[in-house]
Amino acid sequence: MVRKIRILKNKIHLSKDIFLSGYGKYYVGYVGRDNFGDDLLLDIYEKLSNEKVLPLLDMFSLQTIPKKPMILGGGTIIGGEIYLRTIKKTGLVPETVFCAGVIPGGVSDEWRSLLRNSVVYTRSEKSRDELIASGVSAVSYVDPAIFVSKIYPREEEKDSDGYIVLGVHGKHPNSEYMIEVINSAKKNGFKVIYFASSPEDIRVARRLNNKFGGELFHGWKCLRSSVNIISRAKAVVTTRLHPGICALSYRIPVKFIAYDRKHEEFTDSVKLPELLVKDTRELSEFLENVAQGRSAQYVGDNYWVDKFDEFKSIFS
Repeated sequence: MVRKIRILKNKIHLSKDIFLSGYGKYYVGYVGRDNFGDDLLLDIYEKLSNEKVLPLLDMFSLQTIPKKPMILGGGTIIGGEIYLRTIKKTGLVPETVFCAGVIPGGVSDEWRSLLRNSVVYTRSEKSRDELIASGVSAVSYVDPAIFVSKIYPREEEKDSDGYIVLGVHGKHPNSEYMIEVINSAKKNGFKVIYFASSPEDIRVARRLNNKFGGELFHGWKCLRSSVNIISRAKAVVTTRLHPGICALSYRIPVKFIAYDRKHEEFTDSVKLPELLVKDTRELSEFLENVAQGRSAQYVGDNYWVDKFDEFKSIFS
């Protein structure tokens, strides 16, 4: 019911905003659904391009919109039926794809036709190769969230208590891993902040918080506050993808508890497959190393962050 109300609100907001001035382009993505990662990618695009875009996902049937350039946003987008329906409703064709990922087996004839004349940037070589194999020209880059430290410089604050950010997922609770992180964090003197990227994560986060203590954080409510929480953490362990990518941007030690191939896609794209957790025992070793200052192996290098100016020039 909550999701249906949110979708209806999005449709109403779109109907009110669509004829307002100031929107140079449309942006199709998983937007308006209270999701930290997808809202962050939209925000990054606006800051890179220095223009205000109108997010599109939820539209009334037969709704007409003025003709403007369209961007297909970041995230696991290409092949998604909801995005295809939205684009078809507009009657427009995306001019650029903002480093999206490909849903496995999702490059249908309709998607191939849709992207024939688009400039397609993907978030990895893997997604690029899938598109090329399907007959769509594409160029690979990386998930844009890796540049968040360039867009939101770390806020300097007085010494804060050491804490671990634990990114939970409402549909993939991974209880054994979560409990291992919490117990290891306490053993090493760290507080735990349960980071909910979306309202669907709240139930899992609240249950852990009530049982083990710590602090609950609503990551979708304010991007700047969310990024700040991540940037000052001692370490991040996350099931959700984008809190971990943000951590890596700030060179915060990170481990991913994967539930989907997109985690592997990202870690391969930054050549850090060791950031994927394969066994719960890795987590206690990870947090012990962080506590002892032995964390260089979990932060990689600055290769992609240092390419920010090049990346920005593409979309500005």
